[in-house]
Amino acid sequence: MPGSRSPFPQSPRYRAHHWFSIRELAKRNLAYLHLSEPDWAGGKPLRDEFRQAIRAVYPGVIIAAGAYTAEKGEDLIGRGLIDAVAFGPCFIANPDLVERLRVQAPLNAHRAQFDYANGAEGYTDYPFLKQP
Repeated sequence: MPGSRSPFPQSPRYRAHHWFSIRELAKRNLAYLHLSEPDWAGGKPLRDEFRQAIRAVYPGVIIAAGAYTAEKGEDLIGRGLIDAVAFGPCFIANPDLVERLRVQAPLNAHRAQFDYANGAEGYTDYPFLKQP
């Protein structure tokens, strides 16, 4: 898709397939469409024109994930381009993420090297602002 780091060719046929898929998904009354942006892995964020095009063909709930900050999420929600943000790695590193965002506290850095490492380190050892 435009703006993605997809391993597939960015041919017109490939893009047409994605737009067809999004239009078909819109017909199925799904709970939501989840967009995983390439910027979480160092790629470029999706362009607003692309977000607007998705919104034009998908009238349902759109949840986006990527390298989101509270400000970026609020901006895109406020402009109607998405409906919610999924904060995956941020929640892993900040078990009290909602409170940290509410009081604008600094976030713990996510330690990706521990993801899927089959242990507690990197999942349950991140500090809270206030220990429960």
